This record gives sequence, C-alpha cells and structure tokens, in this order.
Amino acid sequence: MLIDGEPLTYGFVQVIPKSARAASGEIGKDGRFSLKTFEDNDGVVPGKHAVRITAAEYLNETEILWHAPPKYGQPEMSGLSVDIQQPTDSLVIKLTWDGDKPYYTRDGQRVKK
Repeated sequence: MLIDGEPLTYGFVQVIPKSARAASGEIGKDGRFSLKTFEDNDGVVPGKHAVRITAAEYLNETEILWHAPPKYGQPEMSGLSVDIQQPTDSLVIKLTWDGDKPYYTRDGQRVKK
C-alpha cells in the first residue's frame, strides 16, 4: 500500500467482491497487508473488486488522525479497484493526498496540531 509513493503505515484494507464475502487485512508498518476472508491469509475470490481503505486513527473520543484521505473509506467514491486472477503477494494499491497531507479532525472539523 503506497500513498504518494511512500508506504502507508497505518490502517485497514477491505476488498469487496459483488457476490462473495469481503476480504480484509491490517496494513503493516511497511505498507504490506495480507487478506483474510475466512481464515488468516486465505485471500479473496478471483475477479475485479472494489476496495476500501480505512486509515483513521482515533486518538480519543473526538480526535482522529487521518493517515489517508477519508474518501478511500467509501468504495463508491474511492475510485479504487483490484483485479485478482490468482494468488499474489505483490499487489500494490496506490493512494494519493492530491497535494494535501495527513491531518487531524476534532468533532468532525479539521484542526491544526
């Protein structure tokens, strides 16, 4: 998982087939992840699937540090998809801040730290 060419070091990825159970995994400090549908590392069914990236670190009840833009948490808005035809350990998903950078929100409002 890369964001602006650097590893995304926090968050979760979910790969969402249209007619099968979604697969998910935690993103590691090196940007790598393994997908689980039923059991650890069992992956996802073959096909082209929507992707959801959730990279919101809840610091307390009201503050969130966003490690990636919130749009990636909404598959219909993220623009992300993957085409999986066979097992792989080299899937790279590329994200971008589009000129922005990680930021904090408090009570839903963007704040400076």
